[in-house]
Amino acid sequence: MIIQIAAMKNIPESYYEAARIDGAGQWEQFKKITFPLIKPILKVDAVLIVTSALKYYDLVAVMTEGGPDHATELLSTYMYYQGFRTLKYGYSASIGVVLLLLCICSVLLSNFIFRSEPTEY
Repeated sequence: MIIQIAAMKNIPESYYEAARIDGAGQWEQFKKITFPLIKPILKVDAVLIVTSALKYYDLVAVMTEGGPDHATELLSTYMYYQGFRTLKYGYSASIGVVLLLLCICSVLLSNFIFRSEPTEY
């Protein structure tokens, strides 16, 4: 949220003033000024959120350790379980590779969704 607020504070007020003079409403200002200028920041946030969600480990490991019958297990906790509890190191390493591939796919998908032309001030 702080990153988004900082991105919106970085937009010059003169853009909004010119839009108000031209008769643009709040929605038009957001659609034509705010959103295109914060789109690169949204891309960074999406990448950070998705990759951290894929690597999420500590809270699940501390609270439930995978839960009853692996109900709350994530890919990262499953990787730990296979590597250090059942001593299947190769299987754990392959889970790590899958986790890496998912992170790469999420970054590429985010780049595809938030692609845009360079914006000049």
